[in-house]
Amino acid sequence: MNRGKPENIALPEKPPKMYLADTPISKSEDDLLGRARFAQRLGDTIRDWNKEESLVIALYGPWGSGKTSILNLAVEQIEKTTANVPEDERPIVIRFNPWNFSEQNQILEMFFHEIATELGYRSASKTLKKIGTQLQRYGSFLTPISKIPVPGFRFLSIVEKIGKGMKEFGNENLAKLKTKISELFKKMKRRIIIVIDDIDRLNEVEIRQMFQLIKLNADFPNTIYLLAFDREVVEKALETTPKISGRAYLEKIVQVAFDIPMIEPTRLTRILFTEMDKLIADVPEENFDQVRWGNLYYGGLRHFFSSVRDIKRFINGFSFSFQLVSSEVNSIDVIGIEALRILAPKVYHAIARNKEIFTLTSTFKRSVDNNQLKQQYEVYTKL
Repeated sequence: MNRGKPENIALPEKPPKMYLADTPISKSEDDLLGRARFAQRLGDTIRDWNKEESLVIALYGPWGSGKTSILNLAVEQIEKTTANVPEDERPIVIRFNPWNFSEQNQILEMFFHEIATELGYRSASKTLKKIGTQLQRYGSFLTPISKIPVPGFRFLSIVEKIGKGMKEFGNENLAKLKTKISELFKKMKRRIIIVIDDIDRLNEVEIRQMFQLIKLNADFPNTIYLLAFDREVVEKALETTPKISGRAYLEKIVQVAFDIPMIEPTRLTRILFTEMDKLIADVPEENFDQVRWGNLYYGGLRHFFSSVRDIKRFINGFSFSFQLVSSEVNSIDVIGIEALRILAPKVYHAIARNKEIFTLTSTFKRSVDNNQLKQQYEVYTKL
């Protein structure tokens, strides 16, 4: 690489040494955060629920905290510990991700469709097949009704669709159909565990619709809902008016709630250092100042990494950038700069735009007095 000639800079001939996929884990042996035990206990609790009444369980955690991984490990535990149970007594786990559907009305329609399909094809039980058929009918009736509060639908088309739904059911109304489905659920020996993830990725209207859907169906016997979402996002979406508390609304639906276990900082440090060691393995030891690195990391860098997702984002960006400049720039400088670029972009761009302040060139020193310099420093330290 030729200094001072950016037009001659070439991309590395080899691809980055590593790329960490930002995907959740599905096996307990892949757990690096010590959460497998929590997930297994969650799975055991769900498996051992022996009451006929339905149950709604929620797993709370912010974006990137590992909710999906815990769901996967809980399901793994349920399936592993019931593998030898007779099939007609084994719980059925059905996963539904509303984020997979692009339109609001598809969420409700596909919710019933997927459950009905799973019940119809995963068992030879006549009762399950009947439940699947009735749920499909139930969903087809509710789908046009769900479109009523959505702006843009003409009143006439709504009436026509509801009329078609009523005609299909004949004299049977919605309440009677729901009662029939409830009776079928009571006859089952098996529990239906419905796992719903990524609720907090929906828009506010869709979040409200999703919880109305859960509320409507959460009283079917022998059913358990396992939900995962960011509580703050969902509570905000459920507060449609100042008089309606999102938290109170949520508490009426969710019966048991768990918060994602906090990650021990030492575990994150270990994961980060392990991945960093792979990337800088070719850097001569004498070119990597351990004291300076320790000052950088423990002096502030460690606070950027609050989740495995943060580590993966950083490692993926650093692995590419480091290969471009590893022979030209101090590796510890690259680590610090890349951490800012990826995890604190506002600070990174502020530094790039105001290099005179941070480098204190002689020209800059002459152009400002100490008070001005102090004021500008204060502005950037608040970023």
